[in-house]
Amino acid sequence: MEVCSIRKGQRYILKLTGDQQSSALRFQTIKPAGRFEQIMVARQHVMDSAHERLLNAYGIKIGRTFVEAQARVLPPPVVEYKNDLRIPVRDGQWNIAKPNLQLLTSKVLKSWAVVICTNAHLPEAALMNFLGGLRTKLIQLGVQVADAPPPVIRLTGQGTPQVKEALEKAGKTAWQSFNKNPPQLFLCITDDRSFLYNSIKVEGDNFASRGVTTQCMVIKHVKNAKDQYLSNLALKINLKIGGLNHRLTDLEPACGGVPTMIVGADLTHNNLSPKMKPSIAALVGSLDRTLLKYAPAVGVQPLLEPSDEDGRPRSQEPIQLFRTLLFNLLQKWAKTNPGPKFPRRLIIFRDGVSDGEFSQVLESEFKAAKAAVEKIAGKPDQCKITYIVCAKNHRLRMSPDNRCQDRSGNAPAGSVLDNRIGDPFLFDFFAQTQAGLQGTSRPTRYVILKDESNSSADQLQSLIQIKALCREKHQKAVHYSSFGNTQLEILEMATEFSSRPLGTTLVLFDVDGTLTPARRSASPEILKTLQDLRKKAVIGFVGGSDLVKIREQLEVTPTANVLENFDYCFAENGLTAYQSGKVLESQSFINHLGEDRYKKLVNFCLREISELDIPIKRGTFVEFRNGMINVSPIGRNASVSERDEFEKYDKQSQVRAKFVEKLKKEFADYGLTFSIGGQISFDVFPNGWDKTYALKHVEKAGFKEIHFFGDKTYKGGNDHEIYEDSRTIGHPVTCPEDTIKILKELFSI
Repeated sequence: MEVCSIRKGQRYILKLTGDQQSSALRFQTIKPAGRFEQIMVARQHVMDSAHERLLNAYGIKIGRTFVEAQARVLPPPVVEYKNDLRIPVRDGQWNIAKPNLQLLTSKVLKSWAVVICTNAHLPEAALMNFLGGLRTKLIQLGVQVADAPPPVIRLTGQGTPQVKEALEKAGKTAWQSFNKNPPQLFLCITDDRSFLYNSIKVEGDNFASRGVTTQCMVIKHVKNAKDQYLSNLALKINLKIGGLNHRLTDLEPACGGVPTMIVGADLTHNNLSPKMKPSIAALVGSLDRTLLKYAPAVGVQPLLEPSDEDGRPRSQEPIQLFRTLLFNLLQKWAKTNPGPKFPRRLIIFRDGVSDGEFSQVLESEFKAAKAAVEKIAGKPDQCKITYIVCAKNHRLRMSPDNRCQDRSGNAPAGSVLDNRIGDPFLFDFFAQTQAGLQGTSRPTRYVILKDESNSSADQLQSLIQIKALCREKHQKAVHYSSFGNTQLEILEMATEFSSRPLGTTLVLFDVDGTLTPARRSASPEILKTLQDLRKKAVIGFVGGSDLVKIREQLEVTPTANVLENFDYCFAENGLTAYQSGKVLESQSFINHLGEDRYKKLVNFCLREISELDIPIKRGTFVEFRNGMINVSPIGRNASVSERDEFEKYDKQSQVRAKFVEKLKKEFADYGLTFSIGGQISFDVFPNGWDKTYALKHVEKAGFKEIHFFGDKTYKGGNDHEIYEDSRTIGHPVTCPEDTIKILKELFSI
């Protein structure tokens, strides 16, 4: 028998097994009738005579049947396109491809470019055929497109610098190709779930001030693009160049016929990590009468101090920055609208509030909203406010009878339940705005805590039904009438280290030769220095070895854990990555290269090693890691003394350097980088997968400075690329003692 002790506050972040995933998927996709039947079987199993007597003794009774309530289906909204052409919404969705409608307000695509961000084979004929089909679809929807085909730019590597270079080149080429018209759009073709997506968006944001936007698509659609896909892509492109796809005809009456701003508000807490972190508040507000254009506002909310010595700091639910964030949105609304400088009605959808927090949150945030209105309008009564809490984390489900269920067995889209179910002392109801796909749909509970407009239930329910369709990129209702998706994207970008004096400074370290002697353990002095530094700044390591080997070097005490002692842990150059103990996106060398090409590379290495005449050879000459292979002429099983001897021998005979030159010549078309590091080996990985790959994980974290310490910073060394990268401040060192000295001088620790 083995005993495993789990530390307090440690999150379980491992993935489910294949069998567990299959079992979970089967459970999650049970239709309403089957789920309700399972509940009834479970009740009969639990409620035997012994259990029933026990519950009766406490006055608890569980009914023998489900609660029946009369629901109703709201009239479907109508969507308007160009020339006053209208299409009704059926089952929570509609299809623009079939009626051949034109977009409400289309723009002219005068200048654009295609950027290929993948190494996958893409025949030019297939690409030209796809671009022709996309152009035809855009014109069909009313978007005028320049006659000339867009220039095509290919990435020269797989890193952020290469993305930036490609976008710059795309902009210049488009400007030249389209009669000096500034580019409006970069269409970026990527692999499925490409690790370059964030890099494209971050670098693309730098072009936003020049009027350029990016649109990503997956390469598989180039070769097999159906009409529906082309329509969906065209909708996104029209939006991104300033067009408006459609509007909902019933929207203004639902808003009371007055200029209205709808606001989504949320607060995220990080309570699961060993060390509590500040909360992040986010508001998103609509900017025009269509409710289809919106803007964000984000702020960091500090923790409450513990009430006793042994207590932990506590998060607080009311958004303390509500007045400031809402005022920012109202200012943006004023700049966007040529008419009134402030909305006459403000409808706030608030997420993440439990029943017990209703009064506290309402009192704080409603008062803050009135103050924000007064600041911009002069008087607080110039804008009527409606405050609605949206609750998703409840256990209520609906199972309609056979006469009115949709094709998935769920209640139809637009179903509202406002009788028999709910709180008798609150104005609340349940609405299921989306069509069912798989499993049992979950309605959203809406609780109207304050309504200065005195709207009826019908008016608010109709507004929520319409608001669920206010997604310009889609022709389908969502299940949650708010700006939730946008809020989550904003929250991802907020840094969690703001409580540290240097919370916007990240300090990254190589491991071998920088934090530890080569392949040996870290000293107590370097570990203490790192922890002192962590009290001020954000720290992380970037090692070429896998995480197991790095842990052997940095976890020198039984209780040590690198995932807790470092904010960022980047093994294999960042291809295996953790932030605050949470696993991040990873990549596979074999999947990238392909099994056949991988075998050819490994076989060549083994043949070369077999013919090498060097003093000694041990075992494990080629070691596969997740994002690279490590090649060692002497073998990784060599002892410490044998490693030292080989390092001296290699400096004289250049065994590794000559080996690398042969590989570069033989596999010139593979797009690989060969990086000599440590004492006895070199790494082989795709271009862009050097240590700069780790930087892509921190691009959205808001760091103003990123320092890097490394010992192999010379050209050809495995620290060279990140050391020379324009995003980092490089510090060359020769040993851990050198690292300690520079840290103490630089950060006064």
